[in-house]
Amino acid sequence: MTDSVAFDPVLGGAAMRDADHHTSQELGVPVAALMECAGRAAAAVVRQHTPSRVGILCGTGNNGGDGLVVARLLAERGTSVDVYVKDGKLTGESAVNLGLVERWAAARAGLDVRIHRDPDAAMEHMASCDVLVDALLGTGLESDVRAPLSELIDWMNAHRLPSGAQPVRVALDIPSGLSASTGQVLGTCVRAHETVTFACLKTGHLTGRGPALCGRVHVADIGIPRWVLNEWVDAPLSGIRPRKAAIAALLARHGGDAESREHKYATGPTVILGGSAAYPGAPVLAARAAARMGSGYVITWCPEDIRAHVLSQHADMPVMSWRASAPALSDLGAHAEKARALVVGPGLGRDAALVEALKSILESFQGPVVIDADALVLLAEEPSWLRARARENWILTPHGGEFARLMKRVDVGGLVKNAEPADPAFSPVAGARALAEAYGVTVLLKGWPTVVAAPGRAPAINPTGNPAASTAGSGDVLAGMTGACLAQGMAPFDAAMASIHVAGRCADAWTESRAARSMNAGDILNLLPAVLADYA
Repeated sequence: MTDSVAFDPVLGGAAMRDADHHTSQELGVPVAALMECAGRAAAAVVRQHTPSRVGILCGTGNNGGDGLVVARLLAERGTSVDVYVKDGKLTGESAVNLGLVERWAAARAGLDVRIHRDPDAAMEHMASCDVLVDALLGTGLESDVRAPLSELIDWMNAHRLPSGAQPVRVALDIPSGLSASTGQVLGTCVRAHETVTFACLKTGHLTGRGPALCGRVHVADIGIPRWVLNEWVDAPLSGIRPRKAAIAALLARHGGDAESREHKYATGPTVILGGSAAYPGAPVLAARAAARMGSGYVITWCPEDIRAHVLSQHADMPVMSWRASAPALSDLGAHAEKARALVVGPGLGRDAALVEALKSILESFQGPVVIDADALVLLAEEPSWLRARARENWILTPHGGEFARLMKRVDVGGLVKNAEPADPAFSPVAGARALAEAYGVTVLLKGWPTVVAAPGRAPAINPTGNPAASTAGSGDVLAGMTGACLAQGMAPFDAAMASIHVAGRCADAWTESRAARSMNAGDILNLLPAVLADYA
């Protein structure tokens, strides 16, 4: 459970059904009342398109009942409505609403509603509808859509008006065919222009194909109490979505006031261990990001053969180096005891000779650590050591490929079925949670969306960012930002959540006036001061 002012709940399909059930069965809120509220919210969105004729396609479940409420409310306002109702037994409340539509249409000559049970007749009569409402399935779908619903979905996606324009497609709760838990397309799926979802966002709106298929998503309050929704954020395939206010509060508490920054050691040092002949710029990006994010003292720790290059890039920061084949904590001298956070991996390279050195450093350094990039690849080959030595103040920051390497060596006990991010059924929420539980660490799983997970915490699904940040070096910048948050005293989960939220806001700020493809990692650094000021 979490603070509803700071976070929004995001529930998977099963968790949403549990919350619905609790509301109706335990709290006594009638399903019919929830359905009426859902239909009213959806009808209001449909009316914004000023339709002349609306086609509503309803299944036999409660999602279809929501659609029948929409049909009645639109018809009452004078809109011409065609309704398809799938043949079969309707749920109790849906049957009640179908009866209402039928009786009102029969009793009131001015109510322009036609009900169709045959799908072919429905498609024929809806040919001129300028808005199509998808109320076929909903959040309970767990297997591929079958005919005739699959045929209706394909028709909705392909249909054009006589003018050649597309009708507006409005989905109720979630586009039919989209998994509410993973965002996976189950056979076929409605490509919605708008989705009116009820009570809260579903995980499938934000993950997998969801962002591409849901269009603009409206969240409608239908009477399920927020505290009920919050009770289910810890459920599998569920989580939280941090609001900007929550991140601003974290930043203010850690390094945001004069007292906490009275000297450079109060917010540092952050030590960046990385770099190689092939990637000399990576630790530079990470170090500058740590400084921009508020670490008052940043030390770059790199191989001796690139020290001159690193110094030339930021002569205003100390640079330490190692001359032997691999680093040792003793290379840092007195800085090792003063360091408040360690970032390991940016540009480090994958020389097997580094593995033992990394293990030794991580065993010796007791402060919080960000393990990133090449360090993750090297340590992925040491799963037994990771399980035995990993600590709760570590943050792993894998992208999809690094995540797959780590998961191949982990027995996750059924927590995640698809450990490969390229798998269409992969859930980043389940994946990040499984990796975090397996090693007892915080995981920042990069992607769209990025997910932060830690044992005993509801996963955080980051709401900011866009593909502009998918550029070389952006991961190094994020690692440095995360390290700076740790150095300023944030708990690992909070540090990961805050850093990715701010980094995503930088990408969003860039695309407000520039092409997404033109962004590079240095642009995030340049935008950071202004973006951070916006959190104050």
